[in-house]
Amino acid sequence: MKDIDFDLLLARAYQVKNETETGANSAFRVGGLLVDMVEKMKQMQDEINELKKNGN
Repeated sequence: MKDIDFDLLLARAYQVKNETETGANSAFRVGGLLVDMVEKMKQMQDEINELKKNGN
C-alpha cells in the first residue's frame, strides 16, 4: 500500500472545498480523495492492531 501523507490529503481536501470552476470536482477527483483517506485510516488501524498484538 502506498504511504499517504496527511498534509497532502489536507491540501487535496482544501482544493476540493475551495474549487470554483464548474465540473472541476469530478467523481474521480473527489472519489480518489475519499479512497486515499480510507486507505490511510486502514493503514493506521493495521499499525495500531500490530502494536496491540506485540504488547505495545
